[in-house]
Amino acid sequence: MLATLTGPADIRGLDPDEVAELCAQIRDFLIQKVCATGGHLGGNLGVVELTVALHRAFDSPRDVLIFDTGHQTYVHKILTGRGADFGGLRQEGGLSGYPSRGESAHDTVENSHASTALSYADGLAKAFQLRGEEGRRVVAVIGDGGMTGGLAWEGLNNLSVPGSGRPVVVVLNDNGRSYDATIGGLAAHLAALRRTRPEDASATGPSAAPRWVANTVFEHFGLAYIGPVDGHDVAALESAFDHACSLGRPVLVHVVTAKGRATGLRNQTTPTGCTASGCSIPRRVPPRRRGSQRGQMFSATRSCGSASVVPTWSA
Repeated sequence: MLATLTGPADIRGLDPDEVAELCAQIRDFLIQKVCATGGHLGGNLGVVELTVALHRAFDSPRDVLIFDTGHQTYVHKILTGRGADFGGLRQEGGLSGYPSRGESAHDTVENSHASTALSYADGLAKAFQLRGEEGRRVVAVIGDGGMTGGLAWEGLNNLSVPGSGRPVVVVLNDNGRSYDATIGGLAAHLAALRRTRPEDASATGPSAAPRWVANTVFEHFGLAYIGPVDGHDVAALESAFDHACSLGRPVLVHVVTAKGRATGLRNQTTPTGCTASGCSIPRRVPPRRRGSQRGQMFSATRSCGSASVVPTWSA
């Protein structure tokens, strides 16, 4: 199934069993490819079903999908026909580890900075409004870590201007982590929301209809709130996105995912504490280029991580 995938249209007619098989194949593919080249594995394993649901519910690139920070777009790249290029992921002349407009029309925003997605989404929605393209939908996917940044709250403030008429869908990917466990007031608020409606994050079938939880900080900003939704249930996610689009106003869909979700694979971190891969990255020997020195090379992530380890001397 994965070998014949050319674009998002190929997955919209799949039945539930086929969707589940596709997600399993994507996880196996990611583990194989990212362990060979290095990259952000844990976060991408956690957004497989979420990204599949986004591409089934929305019509990219007519509908714009913006991924905050951009390091969790590997599944998005696979679904938009770039799977064959993953052998060169993050290599010179190969596939970028972040969104790239030069690679695909599905990558509208190039970014590697956190907390920017909501401002991008607000600006694009305003541009579509001014150009009379109200039928184009804008979706901003942001993690709970990115949501703690000041620019995210600036974007949230602008999105909620009364009468703006910009029905942006904000998808909050809540996995409880950024580089490390997410802390602070927002983390506590999201944890309370997860406890308020625990059944929402695991319900399937007819019971998976989106619900609203009252008194969220997002509602006080003027956004509708849907969730929490199980981020590994494609049917529940699609139902939530359909409901969000029907509201005709800015809305936040609270999605709960597990970073590094894959059988037998645990999250691992570099010495800096930054999640760079969910498995050991093997030493690799790059192709020798004319005029280059012989020798082996480590990935940039591994080299920087190793260099940052400072020995501790005891008295």
